[in-house]
Amino acid sequence: MDCDLKGFSGLHTPFQEAENMIAVLYPRWSRALHHLLEENDQLIRCIVEYQSKGRAAECSQYQQVLHRNLIYLATIADATSPQADKQKT
Repeated sequence: MDCDLKGFSGLHTPFQEAENMIAVLYPRWSRALHHLLEENDQLIRCIVEYQSKGRAAECSQYQQVLHRNLIYLATIADATSPQADKQKT
């Protein structure tokens, strides 16, 4: 396997501003969300790498994990949005 997801660190993500906002608003979730965003960044890089090498079938497992992570993040975003708070009252 060419693309290794284990041991990646120090990746600069385009989500730095969002991560900072999450850290302020939801400090107890900050570390887990940061990890998921970094993992998603690496997953996308692996998917692109495999597809560029014509090995699209092999990136299916990464696409499934990315999809799961995105659904999880969307669920958290929906549950913590100001709109969700207004609908509860």
